[in-house]
Amino acid sequence: MLMLPASHPDILTYFRDKKWTVQRQTNYGFSEIACDQTIEQICNRDAKTSGGITGFTLNRNAVRRRILSQSQRASINHQCEKLAGVTKDVKSRKDLDNSRKKRDEAIVRLTDCIKEMINPFNTNNGLDLVSISSGVVATDSVTKDLLEAYDIGDSALIKFIEERLTSNSKPFHEPIKQMKLKTFTNQDKLKMRTKSGKDVALQSDRKLFSRLLIISQHRKIDLKEVMKYSLGPLSYPLASLNGSLAKTNKSALLHLIEKQSQNHKEDAYPVDAALIIDGMALIQALPKQLPERLLARLLILSFQL
Repeated sequence: MLMLPASHPDILTYFRDKKWTVQRQTNYGFSEIACDQTIEQICNRDAKTSGGITGFTLNRNAVRRRILSQSQRASINHQCEKLAGVTKDVKSRKDLDNSRKKRDEAIVRLTDCIKEMINPFNTNNGLDLVSISSGVVATDSVTKDLLEAYDIGDSALIKFIEERLTSNSKPFHEPIKQMKLKTFTNQDKLKMRTKSGKDVALQSDRKLFSRLLIISQHRKIDLKEVMKYSLGPLSYPLASLNGSLAKTNKSALLHLIEKQSQNHKEDAYPVDAALIIDGMALIQALPKQLPERLLARLLILSFQL
């Protein structure tokens, strides 16, 4: 680059005129890309995909001839795809792709869910550390290990360098002991008592399906019927592995019921109908300043409960 004024003054002029980018379409602004990226998207893309140079031949001379005519082949290929209606010259922005929209919507739903409940990453306001999936509050030992994990790792690194690199007090290839830091999986494990009186922790087994498959070959077991039931220690839609109630967005149930219901207004309800009352919504609908008698009555009822 320092020798450009003497070796390639024309290229230096192009760089100074900001002509080192390529604008492949004119429908959108701010969409210029670098020259090497343009080559990757047109010439190299057609050459490295099916029908290109990949797997074409091992003859060096044939490969060399194909490389020399690569740009012309890519142009012909692009024009043929354009005439056949396979490709489009104008493409919408990546921000408007369906995959990008779905990802952004998932992020928005996650942030809304955290805002509605509690921010588990906020430890500056005195709140406890909370699990996102189960809503379980971490114990003191788990909180200490999670918040000090980086410091513990740095201390272990310094100890490793001092013992095995600088002083050679320990062999370099001696196994390193695990820290065994506690996480949410180490607390509130669901246990059951066996016939012998021992407490056994319930946990999911990834080999359960393979065992069922082997057993079904020797016994009369209908796997389709078995797979209708939960194969874990608990029902995952309702509870987590530690036995706590699953935390989900309440509005998801409302949207699911609305999709399955055709008539939202009913005069008569069946006997086995369920009535769902959102207590928080009722409280938020109350006026800001409640009458003193009503407030006193609510306090009395709360103490009675």
